[in-house]
Amino acid sequence: MLELVRWIVACFVVLACASSAWSQQWTESFENGLGNAKPYHRNDARAELEIASDVRADGKQFLRATLPGKRKLEGVNVTATALSGGRLATVTAKVRGTGQIWLCLISANGWLYSPHTVPLTDQWQAIELSKVLIIRDKTLGIHFLSRDIQQGATFEVDDIQVTLADPPKVVDAQVGPWRLEAEDFTLRRSYVAQDESASGGRSVGSGQYCRLVQMPFPRTSRPVTVYLRVKAGSGDEEYRLITTQGGNTQFLGSARPKPGRHWQWVRFTAVHAGEVGV
Repeated sequence: MLELVRWIVACFVVLACASSAWSQQWTESFENGLGNAKPYHRNDARAELEIASDVRADGKQFLRATLPGKRKLEGVNVTATALSGGRLATVTAKVRGTGQIWLCLISANGWLYSPHTVPLTDQWQAIELSKVLIIRDKTLGIHFLSRDIQQGATFEVDDIQVTLADPPKVVDAQVGPWRLEAEDFTLRRSYVAQDESASGGRSVGSGQYCRLVQMPFPRTSRPVTVYLRVKAGSGDEEYRLITTQGGNTQFLGSARPKPGRHWQWVRFTAVHAGEVGV
């Protein structure tokens, strides 16, 4: 389902062009060395990476990162490659060691951070995080980091897997244009106000934050463009298109109106069914 954030009054849905996607999986168990693993910080004090083989989680080897304990965000990252975008990617890994590990992912639509760090022990345990890949994504950055300064921490990582959700069941069909009224999807009814200048005679607004939820999205293989009719409250307004998948709210795009207290249309970059998660 789509969600829209900020002052939003109405939206149109129109088609763009065609797309396709397919399922695949990526793995890294460090059986052939470090692969593309690198320290997160590349200069000054940085994590020392090595391949180890004692009491591994899978196969014969695993990755060990020894943190210098000098600054935040020390750790290691790897890049999953040859992926197909336009779907949800779930990253799992087995970890062990000392300290608190923080799994974070990055792709074309920005960062996604695990809600919590995980305390490490001398036993292997599984961690997991799911991120939406937009249609143009072919890679996914996977980071195992320290959220705070940690002295004496060692991260051991093995059996990293990226599993892509099956593509949504869609058809090559033209849709819309559809008009949706914001007041039908507001998170709070208190945001709705009578407004003769708005379409339908009502608008949705808030001084700080406004959210529309559970907005429908067509099961078409073609990209869909979302337009919003808005009245900006200040010069720094931003409207965001988001989706909630894999237990996390994730960013799909943003739009900014021109200055001025007048109704105007703003447009988001076209999105696909696999990105939205229909």
